[in-house]
Amino acid sequence: IPTLKYGATTILIPKQLFMFPIKLVEFLNEYKINTLCWVVSALTMISSFRTFETVKPEYLRTIAFASEVFPIKQFKLWRAALPQARFINLYGPTETTGICCYYEVDREFSEDETLSEACKFAGGIRILKQDSWEALSSFIISQNNNIPRIKGIINRLCEHYNGYPLPAQMCDETIESLSYLRSGFRAKYIIDAVNQINTGKIHLKSIADMPIDEARKALMTIKGVGPKVAECVLLFGMYRTDAFPVDVWVKRVMERWYPNGLPECVKGYEGIAQQYLFHYIRNTNLD
Repeated sequence: IPTLKYGATTILIPKQLFMFPIKLVEFLNEYKINTLCWVVSALTMISSFRTFETVKPEYLRTIAFASEVFPIKQFKLWRAALPQARFINLYGPTETTGICCYYEVDREFSEDETLSEACKFAGGIRILKQDSWEALSSFIISQNNNIPRIKGIINRLCEHYNGYPLPAQMCDETIESLSYLRSGFRAKYIIDAVNQINTGKIHLKSIADMPIDEARKALMTIKGVGPKVAECVLLFGMYRTDAFPVDVWVKRVMERWYPNGLPECVKGYEGIAQQYLFHYIRNTNLD
């Protein structure tokens, strides 16, 4: 129906041509085909056989694809061959509405073998959108600590207040009054964070909106907040996906795979990459 509405011509490509990539592209050129709507496997069949080294689609201006993931390597071959073309990813929530939505692919992608393996190993990792105060205080508590003790301190705090307390509820707390937490040296850090927020010296919402380097510096004005805690608060409590927490595992990742820094393809999403890489190196035997 859209073809008729806009006065276009629909051309049915002989099925047997899909066995011969070069002949298939020659057919596209012969009929001056400017728009394709194909499944990804039909497109990758052309690029994976190095067809573009022999012949390129001369008239193609729009390539719509659906039904499968377009491998980055093959996608980049298509874009290199047709730099002026538009690439449209068709998708939908169900099989029957599988092409009811679209996204024009207008960004550059970079293939990174390590990240690709990490994503395959644990697809579907999600980042918790935690309350910024809860993230800040719980990561202060987590310093030089283990999970059972961290859980115990937070449980005692919540039991004392019948829920996770806001800084305003803790305005009268002192290092001594927090002795019931059994949090050790961390109590003075909790008190400093509470006081800075209650006096307005620290405004977590404003920090969340700052440029990333300014946000890091602002958080580190709180006693006990170093680079690692600041990155964790930004990533998990403020959903700053450009934050990149580094612990002993992530240090190993960087030394092993990225001695010159993360690849350009993760810019702005370093925190998401960190989660995949962290899980990957901790749970695989790569030695």
